[in-house]
Formats: sequence, structure tokens, C-alpha cells
Amino acid sequence: MKKILLLVVLAVAVWFAWTRFQPLSLEGHPVPEASRVVTVSGDVAFDVADKLERDTWTLVLFASSQTAEERTLARQLEVSVRKDHDTVRLVIVDLQGLESAAAVQHGIRELPTLWLYEGYRQVTKRRADIERAVFGE
Repeated sequence: MKKILLLVVLAVAVWFAWTRFQPLSLEGHPVPEASRVVTVSGDVAFDVADKLERDTWTLVLFASSQTAEERTLARQLEVSVRKDHDTVRLVIVDLQGLESAAAVQHGIRELPTLWLYEGYRQVTKRRADIERAVFGE
């Protein structure tokens, strides 16, 4: 019995390590060009689920248009979504700071923050995983 339990634990550990370091595949149904990039004001609270669609990858960027680094990241993501990843919708939430209604509502503690969804399921909040999937880095 102990050997079986040990084998199960080992299999789960190997599966977790394998999936953790595999790059995300953003394959799926193409998103129409007109709705591929959406900007939302962070001044009012909103539900992220309203921006998600079944069978569609959605990348949510919480950022402030006030800093050069965050404007650059938003621009790079937009170019990548328009040129290389037609299966991804980019939702840019323009926050005026961490005190904005949307930032408080979603518990945003640092800017920029990235969330990736596959349909209605959140896949990751890890920036490194998302940038590797989008930029191939």
C-alpha cells in the first residue's frame, strides 16, 4: 500500500513539474480583428467575466497609462496579439493607480499585472509564463 501511495505521489510530482515548465499553447479559435484589443477604464468597478468568452484566450493587463514601462508593455502585447496570436483577446484595464475602483475590486497590488484565461478558466497570473507564451521568451 505504501509503495502504491509513493508511486502516486511521485507521478503527481512529475506531472506537476512537467506541466509547470511547458510553455502555454495559445491555440484556439481566431478572434475577430475588431474585438481583438479592448480597453477598459479602471475608474469604475467591472467584472472580468464580462470580457471572457467560451473557447477564447483572453489576456487581461492591469496597467497605468501614466508610466512609460506600462505603456510599452501594453503596446508590445497589442502588436503581438494583432500579428502573431489571432486566437487571443487583449483586455487592457487602464488604472490611474492602485486605489482605482477596478484595482481595489480585483485585489491588484502591483502594476503591471497580467492574467490569462482560457475561456472562463483562469490559467495563470504568473507574468513570466504569460510573457513566454506571448513573446516566446
